[in-house]
Amino acid sequence: MASNKMRSLKVNALLNAVTQLCKILFPVITFSYSAHILGASNIGILNFSASIVGYFSMLAMLGIGTYAVREGASCRNDADSLSRFASEVFSINVLSMVISYILMIILMISWDFLADYNIYIFIQSLAIIMATLGANWVNVIYEDFLYLTIRYISFQVLSIVLLLLFVKSREDLLVYILIKLFASSGGEFLNFYYIRRYLKLKLTVHLNLKKHLKPILILFANEVAVFIYVNSDITILKMFASDKDVGIYATASNLYNVTKRMVYSFIVVAMPRFSFMAANNTEKMEDLYMRIKNMELIVALPVTVGIILAGKEILSVLAGEEFTSGYMALCILSPAVLLVAYSNLCVLGVLLPYKQEKILLFVTCIASCVNIALNFLLIPQYGIEAAAFTTVIAELIVLIVCNYKAEKFIHASIKRRNVITVIGGTIGMIISCLLINNIQCNDLIMLILKIVISGIVYWGILSAIKNEYAILISKSIIEKMHR
Repeated sequence: MASNKMRSLKVNALLNAVTQLCKILFPVITFSYSAHILGASNIGILNFSASIVGYFSMLAMLGIGTYAVREGASCRNDADSLSRFASEVFSINVLSMVISYILMIILMISWDFLADYNIYIFIQSLAIIMATLGANWVNVIYEDFLYLTIRYISFQVLSIVLLLLFVKSREDLLVYILIKLFASSGGEFLNFYYIRRYLKLKLTVHLNLKKHLKPILILFANEVAVFIYVNSDITILKMFASDKDVGIYATASNLYNVTKRMVYSFIVVAMPRFSFMAANNTEKMEDLYMRIKNMELIVALPVTVGIILAGKEILSVLAGEEFTSGYMALCILSPAVLLVAYSNLCVLGVLLPYKQEKILLFVTCIASCVNIALNFLLIPQYGIEAAAFTTVIAELIVLIVCNYKAEKFIHASIKRRNVITVIGGTIGMIISCLLINNIQCNDLIMLILKIVISGIVYWGILSAIKNEYAILISKSIIEKMHR
């Protein structure tokens, strides 16, 4: 049995930040290569079939990961209790996975519209089995982010090698999907054996549904609502547009998604700690919440603005000229990065640790209904820009309600000086990018210049005017490098 001693939150945050950075870097490499080779239509086919798989993956996962982390973190010091709890939750997950596959097969057989996509759907659905067996939530409960980071990087490096060797033309879409499956799910299979150092997951008929089912179903209903308002745009867009349009929008949407994951990496690693503090009435919870809330602004605001300033070059370099028509959709999506950063802090840092699933379910249902209604209303006339706009509206609704509810448990505002200094740094970043626009060079050089120079200008301004959270982050990074 592993030691119950946990790595520091700073180390976990750094490890998760590395993972999230890699989750941008590696997909950027693989997607950039594949987009140039496969073209917009194949990317559209890939993303539409992935959106279908997503619905069944969501059903199979059943909100269990979030529930398992919250409840498991609160009892992780009791080995027997945690082992029993983990086996019960794992068994429920296996049962939901089987039900999900049965429903997916029925849909594939009965809906003729999917006939041309069935093979792509089936291959991508294998990730559902791997995710169930992998049970990454065990690693998160024990805050084992070092292993997750190493595992992720290893499989991504191998997948890049396979990509360069075997994906050579537009006819290699299936090969690309298999490599993508290996990259995302290969580590899940290994994890089934790795987590035995912590506990052994066993199938049991004693599911303890009376205890687990209600909170799991509430979290599941919430994930359904979230998934709908995040993914319905691609599904509905396909009804009114071509595979090429779907591919162009999906490219902009994917860039937005990987960016927002990097921005809220602080929050993901903090959730087990928040859950533990909430269960043990730890007074330090409010201080932790305030620090993360202020740090999020330092990262989220410049990233949001940076997407607008360099979005066209990003699309051109990563996907090719064919995809630059998605620039306006990417600009519209960019404010959602800031919105999601704070809504996730409210959810993972307060509402879930305090078991407020019903509030979360209510707001996500409202956001989903608004999102779907606006999608059907606006997409036929305004296309991919409408799909982006409806996503931002949905995220805004979630943030407003979640922040209002979270304030009833923890009151932690963003410091005024922090806001002023971050805005000052962002203005400096904007000016530097506008000046760089006057340089005559290709899109790759332009993108590198914008990222490097604006980043130096932004962080230099924060350091010069002594932003306390920027100094804290800098000191933490320097200390880790010295160690």
